[in-house]
Amino acid sequence: MKLYTGLRTKKCKKLMDVVCVGVAPIIVSAHSQWKLGETEGNIKPSVAPLHEQEGFINVQTMVNFFREEYGLPYRGWIHAWRKV
Repeated sequence: MKLYTGLRTKKCKKLMDVVCVGVAPIIVSAHSQWKLGETEGNIKPSVAPLHEQEGFINVQTMVNFFREEYGLPYRGWIHAWRKV
């Protein structure tokens, strides 16, 4: 996989190449809740909370982002990767 920032803008920049090592379904719902489903591959728990791993200040900020961008409950996939 290729990771980018600023897609669809003049500031688009490739960050790095990575290999996907695992995926899991995720549901983000109101009231600062999120839930990971059954994982496939190599997704390991992290010391850092999910909202911090994803760059949010707190859980409520993450939930608000998903509410505004996609509507709640949001159902999607979370990917684990390693650098090439």
